[in-house]
Amino acid sequence: MGTVYLERNKLKTGFTLYVLIIQLFMTIIGLSFLGVYIGSKIDPEGNLMMMYGAIGLFVGIFLSFITLFQMEVLTLHSFYLKVNMMR
Repeated sequence: MGTVYLERNKLKTGFTLYVLIIQLFMTIIGLSFLGVYIGSKIDPEGNLMMMYGAIGLFVGIFLSFITLFQMEVLTLHSFYLKVNMMR
């Protein structure tokens, strides 16, 4: 019975990690394309498209790392609560 519970936790952890990584990539790519689109609408013939794309890239990376950090803090907090409940 304990082994089944452990395997279920590994599967849940793996799926959560997969979702977080996909969300990280989609946030970065989505904000980069949004920056390129906004830059092309404001100044179609200038370098604004590249600049807004780079800004979107950095904002996407920043938001993705904040999300990953929050998920890690929540995971550690829930693990701490489970350990304390077992005592």
